[in-house]
Amino acid sequence: MGDFEEHYTEGRQRFSAASLWLVVPVYVGTNDPTLVVVTLVVGSLLTRAGAVVPDIDSHDSIPRRKLGRLLTVWVLVVFFLTSVDLVVPGPLLAGVLSALPMGLTPSALFVLLLLWTGLASRHRSMTHSIVWGAALSVAFGVMGFFSIYRGSLAAAATVGAALAAYCFVGFYSHLDIDDEEDQVVPSPDDREFDGYEQYVRRWTEQYRWLTVPALVAGLVVTESGLLLLAGLALVYAGLIAGLTLPSIDRKRSEPRRVFDLVGIGVVTGLLLQQLVAVRARLLVEGAGRTLALPSGTVPAFYLFLLILWLGREGNLLQRLGLGRVTHTLHWPAAVCASFVLLIVTGTAGLPRDTTVFLAVVGAGSMLYGFYHHLRVDDVIATAEQRVD
Repeated sequence: MGDFEEHYTEGRQRFSAASLWLVVPVYVGTNDPTLVVVTLVVGSLLTRAGAVVPDIDSHDSIPRRKLGRLLTVWVLVVFFLTSVDLVVPGPLLAGVLSALPMGLTPSALFVLLLLWTGLASRHRSMTHSIVWGAALSVAFGVMGFFSIYRGSLAAAATVGAALAAYCFVGFYSHLDIDDEEDQVVPSPDDREFDGYEQYVRRWTEQYRWLTVPALVAGLVVTESGLLLLAGLALVYAGLIAGLTLPSIDRKRSEPRRVFDLVGIGVVTGLLLQQLVAVRARLLVEGAGRTLALPSGTVPAFYLFLLILWLGREGNLLQRLGLGRVTHTLHWPAAVCASFVLLIVTGTAGLPRDTTVFLAVVGAGSMLYGFYHHLRVDDVIATAEQRVD
């Protein structure tokens, strides 16, 4: 079973071999030297990506970390564009999405869904199968087809087929090195990964006593049973978040896996919205949904997501001399403060006492969870401590 460098090197070598077979058919099918060069450049990237992407199902793999970082950057950009929509007339985000070729969106959605299944699966299972690799290769080929289909149909089909072939060559090289090329669906790996059970071992008992003050406060400040249930749900969400979020800087942690899945889910949802709506309708509905939110909600959510992303990029912050930022006192405080800001802005239309109730029970339970996590770890981070 090869490591990242071995797989990457093998993908690079097989790109050269594949190009010997593909460059002439691509030139004949496109009759355009520019398209040939573009196909070779993109094919080189796809061959390398295909050679390493099967290991995204491993929590501590380099492809998993790179994909998670790319997805979080995409989500940050998306919410930045949405924030601009609240200030600048006209839905910028909807305009960007509508500018894409319509056929590109479903194929990109298919790629994201395949990557999501890989992120959600256990190591050595789905992403190490011929079926998954072939589907991913076809999806990339379809994306290449729709990127240039407005020109020559034959040229678009040729480029799409070549890109699919490049991706599959790289993918197959991974299975070849791992000696799994003859398996359609390899057996799941039984290895155990780092868990977070030690932090949530007694969460039910902690949740019971945390709900008592939340229940009393809810009965005092609100007469709505729905808001009371929302407060109890916030206690649960805040407690679990506080217990587990400090581990988001660890490569093999469950919070990081969930954060990556949410990131790819947001991008997938936006593409799905664009897929089911015509362009004119998307422009109108995108602006309406964004502007219907209470003022400041989207920027507040963007700030909350940014703070979580800083925790996720613990290795990057450590190289800047900030230590394990999620295990300091500053980061949990920033998470809770940005969460309170999100609650306040998102409930701007509700009575003030209701807003205070939801903010207190949500942030209070989250703070308790952070406290319990740091107490279990018995560590306040310094710059010298590495992220495992």
